[in-house]
Amino acid sequence: IMMPGKSGLDFIQENKKYLDTPIILLTAKGEPNERIEGLEIGADDYLPKPFEPKELVLRIDNILAKTKKDETISKYALHLAYLNNKDYSKAFSLIRECIELDPININLQISLMEAHMKAGNILESVSLGKNLISLHPNNYSISLLLSKALFRDKKYDEAEEILNDISEKWKIELIDTGQKSMTGSRIKKIQKYIILLNFINKLNIYYKIKVIN
Repeated sequence: IMMPGKSGLDFIQENKKYLDTPIILLTAKGEPNERIEGLEIGADDYLPKPFEPKELVLRIDNILAKTKKDETISKYALHLAYLNNKDYSKAFSLIRECIELDPININLQISLMEAHMKAGNILESVSLGKNLISLHPNNYSISLLLSKALFRDKKYDEAEEILNDISEKWKIELIDTGQKSMTGSRIKKIQKYIILLNFINKLNIYYKIKVIN
C-alpha cells in the first residue's frame, strides 16, 4: 500500500476495472478501518504483516478457486446461449473450456452429452454416456440421458435395459399392465418421470409405475 508516489490503493482504484488478476494487499497497515478501506476499493483479500507463509498460500488457493469457479460459470452461460442459437461450434468450444477448468464436475460432462444430443451427434453422445456410466453407475441423470441417446440411435434393447436398471436402482416398480399410467409418491422431480414415461411409451412398452415407499 505504502508505495512512492501513488499508493497501492490508488493503483487498485484506477486499474481494478481493467484487470482480471486477483489482488491481495500485504501490508503493515492492519487497523480494521484500513482493512475495510482496502476491501471496499476492490482488493480481493487483505493480509496484514506479519503473517504465516502458509496462511498466504491458503488465501491464494481460495482466491484462485473462486476465480476459476466464476470463469466456469461465465463460460457455461455463454455455452448455453450459443447452444440455444444452434451455434454448435462455439457452444462445444466453451463447454470443453469449462471442463478443462473444472474436470471433476460431472454436471459439465453431462452438459457436453446433452449438447451432442441437441446437435444431432448421437454416436458421440452414446459413446460419452457409456464412458460416464462406467465411472458413475448410480448417476440417474446419466442413465436417463444415455437411454435417450440409445433410443435415438435405434438401440432399443439397450435403451430398455437401462430403463429397467433405473427402475431397480431408484426403487420404481415397473409393472406390465397394458396401459399408460403413473401412481404413487415421487422420488425425484416429476419432470424426470415424464421423460422416463415418454421413453417407455416410444418403445411401445406399456407400464404402470408404482413407487415403492
